[in-house]
Amino acid sequence: GGVKYHVVARPFSPGTGLDWAVVIYVPEEEFMGAVRANLRATVAITVAGLILAVGVGILVSAAIARSLGSAATDLDRIAKFTISDAPVRESIVKEIWLLQQAVGRVKASLRSFTRYAPEEIVREVVVSGREAMLSGEKREVTLLFCDLRGFTSFSEKTRPEDVIAILNDHFGALAPLVAEHGGFVVDFLGDSLFAVFGA
Repeated sequence: GGVKYHVVARPFSPGTGLDWAVVIYVPEEEFMGAVRANLRATVAITVAGLILAVGVGILVSAAIARSLGSAATDLDRIAKFTISDAPVRESIVKEIWLLQQAVGRVKASLRSFTRYAPEEIVREVVVSGREAMLSGEKREVTLLFCDLRGFTSFSEKTRPEDVIAILNDHFGALAPLVAEHGGFVVDFLGDSLFAVFGA
């Protein structure tokens, strides 16, 4: 019926004058069925594990590539001084996360620096890739010193938190006006502002 058997025969003589033989036959499926089933299961598990490993590898490498691409884009924008405030999706890979943190610190530093130096100068330094060197040249410039009239006596009667809030509002409005007219703020002196135009 198409069933394969495994057959083993051993002759022996028990000493009775007759020749005997012991024959054992087992259907192959009973004998090898469990081995074949285990082999099939092992192959299936190996293939499934390989497919899973390749899939996870593709997902992880895509996530790493996205994170590195985002950091590279940010660095390219910094080099062109078009600093983005877009939130960055933090990487789970420690080294890439450290790179993202460093890029974030560079962006924050440049933003802070533009508060104290003219944006054009900061942009020129960043875009050129050269260090800013201290140097001088003769120029005709305009200096602006301005303060709030009667602020000292006003501040003596006002809570410190309110004084700071008023100063922040005042300088927050004044500094952009100075920049809008081609100047830059050199210093904040209490309630006074020192700005330079044409330098």
